[in-house]
Amino acid sequence: MTDAQWAVVERILRSTAQEYRQLVGGSEPSSQLCCPPKGVELRRDSEQEFRFLLCRQLELAKDFYYSVESPTRNNYGKGRRGNVDVSLWQSPPQGKANQSPVFNLELKSSNPTAASIRNDLNKLAQEPSRGIFCLAMPDDNWQQKFKKVQKRLIDEMRNSTPTSQQIGASTGLGVFITLPQKGEFFHHDHDWPSIAHWVSTIEIN
Repeated sequence: MTDAQWAVVERILRSTAQEYRQLVGGSEPSSQLCCPPKGVELRRDSEQEFRFLLCRQLELAKDFYYSVESPTRNNYGKGRRGNVDVSLWQSPPQGKANQSPVFNLELKSSNPTAASIRNDLNKLAQEPSRGIFCLAMPDDNWQQKFKKVQKRLIDEMRNSTPTSQQIGASTGLGVFITLPQKGEFFHHDHDWPSIAHWVSTIEIN
């Protein structure tokens, strides 16, 4: 994995985040994707909007092939394989069972639980691909939500077990966060505890 490939992914994620903030913030959209309301003054928000916009940016950039809900190489839970939200490939897999994507991305929006964060972090670390945890915060009460999610993310990263990092540590892990009015934050390192310190430095006041 070269620094150049990390830089390409960062550029694509930043472009995606800019479109996402326009979409959930009610600005003039840059694509045909729309965000219907779920209440009087609230817009629907989920990681699905971020994923659709990410796929759009991947199509425009043409730096990677991509797949969605891709089966993992390893088993989790009760001996079952999981699924990865978005995987980036250097070339189409074409049925080669031993071929791994260059990057795996797990996407979360708004206020994910500690359990869902833990599941994604472990999944990314145990796969033989570079893993990136992406968090997209919508406009609605985002400061309060982010403070809670930030603490959960830090706690889960610091408490991650050596077993869950034995593969990820050799390939690289990263975190991408987009916040209203604050922009994008991206960092990658060799394990989750190292990244946890970086996450703790993000200030929103």
